[in-house]
Parts: sequence; C-alpha cells; structure tokens
Amino acid sequence: MGNVNIVSTFKNYALQKKTFFKSSSSVFFGVYNPKQNLDTEVSLLNHFILKRGIEDVIAKFELRCSTGKLKKTFFIKLNKKCVYSFRISNYLKSKFIGSVYVFFQSKKNLFIPFCAVVGSIVAKNSVCGVHTYARRLEKKEIGTNIDIRNTIESCWTIRDNNKIKSFAILHGGKFNLELDVKLQCTNFLGKIISKTKKISLSKFGTFILTTQDFFKDEIIDHLRGKKGQAKVFIKGLRAVFPRMCIGNYYFKNFKNSDILNAEEIQFTHSNFDYSDTSIIKQPDAKVNFGYCNQPSVPNGYAMIYAVDTKKNIFINNKKYKSNTLHKVNMKPVSQIKVKSKNTNLPARFNLALISQWKNAILESEMSNGVCMGDAARVKHHWSWGLLKPSLEKGKNEITIIFNRFNKEQKISRKLNLKIYDEKGLIGEKFINFNNNRVIKLKNFLIKKKTFGALWYVITGNNVEDLQIFSTFYPTKKAGFVEHAF
Repeated sequence: MGNVNIVSTFKNYALQKKTFFKSSSSVFFGVYNPKQNLDTEVSLLNHFILKRGIEDVIAKFELRCSTGKLKKTFFIKLNKKCVYSFRISNYLKSKFIGSVYVFFQSKKNLFIPFCAVVGSIVAKNSVCGVHTYARRLEKKEIGTNIDIRNTIESCWTIRDNNKIKSFAILHGGKFNLELDVKLQCTNFLGKIISKTKKISLSKFGTFILTTQDFFKDEIIDHLRGKKGQAKVFIKGLRAVFPRMCIGNYYFKNFKNSDILNAEEIQFTHSNFDYSDTSIIKQPDAKVNFGYCNQPSVPNGYAMIYAVDTKKNIFINNKKYKSNTLHKVNMKPVSQIKVKSKNTNLPARFNLALISQWKNAILESEMSNGVCMGDAARVKHHWSWGLLKPSLEKGKNEITIIFNRFNKEQKISRKLNLKIYDEKGLIGEKFINFNNNRVIKLKNFLIKKKTFGALWYVITGNNVEDLQIFSTFYPTKKAGFVEHAF
C-alpha cells in the first residue's frame, strides 16, 4: 500500500471555503423489516437555502439493494425552509438491506461535495443515527489525491458474543470493484487475529462485513467477553470516499441472527488509522493540548481509540499507552484536558463518547475527536444537527460546551436557537451563554405541534470554540448522541 497524505484540520476547513462544486452526495446504510419494527430514515435540514440562500437544489434519492440494483428513485426540489426526510417504510412492504444514496444538484456553488445529512435506524429497543460519512466522488475528483485506492479504516469497537454481532458497511460508487479486504481484530490483551478475503463490490453495491462471518466462532473466543478494536485494510478502491458505518447489533435467536432480526442496533462511523505505522499520514496540530467533551447522557464514559503513537500523550494527567483502548470516566456535561508532552498533538486524535442506556444490552457510541485550537482558527457562525427522527417519540437535549484555547477568549455571548420540522420553523429563542449548559427542549416544544423529523440551528458571532451535541432520549428505548455540523 502506498501512503495516503491527509491535510491538517485547519487546512481542510480553510480549503472548504474556497472549493467549487455544483453537485454533492451522501450515502447511508439502510435496513427494513416490518416484522421486527426495523426501519431507516434519512433526513436533512435545507441548509442550502437557510445558510447560503440557494433555492434551486434538487435532491435525488436512490434506494439500492446490497447488489447495487436500483429499487426506488425519486426527486425532491429543496425550495422550502424546512426539514426533508426519506423513510424506507413509505416505499417498501417487504424486507430490505442495502444503501440509501442522496445526490444533490444545483446551478450554484454548494462549496463542499458532502452535505449535512443524517441517517437513523429505529429498532424494537433502540434508535441510533449518524451524520454523513461516505459518498461517491464527484466527476472532477476522480483521479485526484482524494481518489484513494487503499485505506485502513479504524476506530471500530467490537463487542461480539453469542448475542451480539459487530458489523461494518462499505458503500460502492460508479465502478465495479475487486477488493482485497483484510480484517484485523485486537483484544484487550493486545493479541491480534487477522484474515484476508477477496471481495467483489458491484457499482453502488453494499459490502456488509460481520466479524463472526469473517472469523466464525474464533472472534468470540478471541475477545473473551470484553471489548476489542478492529481495523479494515482495503485495497482496490476507486471513486469512493471509503468511510464505513461501523457498529454492533443484539439479537435473541441465533438461528435468525442476521441484522434484519436485530432487537437493538448501535453504530457510528470509522476513521482513518492514523497510527505511526499506517499508510495514512497526517501532520501535527499547531497546539499541544485539546479537550475531550462529554455531553448530556444518561450514564457513560469516554474511550480513546487504539492508535500506535510514539508521542507522550496525557488524558486528564494519565499517560496514554500506545495501541490500547483507554477508558476515561466522565460525568455528563463535563470536560477533560488532553495534552502532549514535548511535542504537539497529532492533527486528529480520535475517541468515542459512550452512553449507557437503562435496560439496554448495547452501549451507544459516537465517534469524536479531541477538540483543538486549530479548528477554532477558522471563524464560523452556524452549527446545526438532527434532534430526532420522525419514526420515534422522545425527549431532546442540546449540550453546548466551551473550549478555552487562549486567555483572550470571551465565554459570554448571545446565541440564537431555531427548531425546524418538516413543515418549517416551529420555534426560536435567544440564549445567553455564560458556561457549559444543557438546553432541555421539553418546555420549549410542549405547546407546539410538530411534524416529522426535528432539526436545530444555533447561530452566533463566534461558535467555532463551542462543541455542540444533541442527545435523543426515546421513550422506553436506548437513544443516541451526535455532534453538530
């Protein structure tokens, strides 16, 4: 594998403000089984018109089986200031597993080729969502540096036992691909097992990888009832951004243990493997410290993903041991410092925010990163995200956490919060922000009738030093956390 060079976070943000794209796309894993109350929803707030004043965007939704075969397609004109959503149950009557593709087209500049969309899956006992993670590359990107042929996808927490399976999803693009896929799994003792297979991925197909299908019973014995971490080495890519949907699902009956019979599903997205020994190379950050932030959760902790590094990194004054999963006990709505001794931190240092839900078998996991001052050097005034999918009722909370990168920063500011549903703006309020806080939307929404999925927007003169999260507490189910765009 040849090296893949990734630019710094600061440079990446700066480049996004200069790019020119009239098209963009997103793709999400989709499942549907009416007998299991299993459904998928993809939604977005029309930020094109709200943030940029672009009124001519057309979204094409494609529902494709795992083979890549087109099942359904339709177009939506995004000309209203509201939330738009797609639910598989509105279009199919029988079981489905595959991908939901969304393609955006405009006559004006959309700036970036991946747009702010969230995919959610509702199961009998869980609700989970993840922001845009993968896409097909745009025509002008094919053959450029972003059109990588090989990758190592990491930060996949595996929890396999006789009732839980771990899965990863790779989405195809406009070409048929012949791939070499190596799965490497490390247990809590640092012992590794690996296996390589040749995989044919048809254009716009979905490769569904489960650790137990790859390794059979060996993976359960290997993990010994504890968490492990997996890496996926992929050779032969073309015209796709290969971020994967990764997670775990719980089932009751081993004879019907495929994901379409899941009782609970929790997932997040993979990240490049930034180990010193990896083919993925990134520069250092411009700073030697950052923050790990924990939002409102029922109960939980943080976990630094395993990465091979020679840097002396300390998490809350405790040294990180290279290539290990590092658990950090954190209370809800709290912050700890992450610091590198003698050198700056790497540009990206990835971690998970873990939530534990009452009566749930699975923990939910949100892939995140250490917040560093590099990102705060790029000014912005808009943050937004999903509050809840339309498929489930429950409570919503927004957490805002301040990251102090220098003494000159002022924490006090006025923010504007707006809530949208699938008909339009349903509420607005100004927030005086003086410290880390949780906004409980129950009282804000109690007298309002809402329709469909809910999204929020927070604006202000300076929001680049804030990290904003939404937590969804569904009624009698496990929920999830996601950070803002």
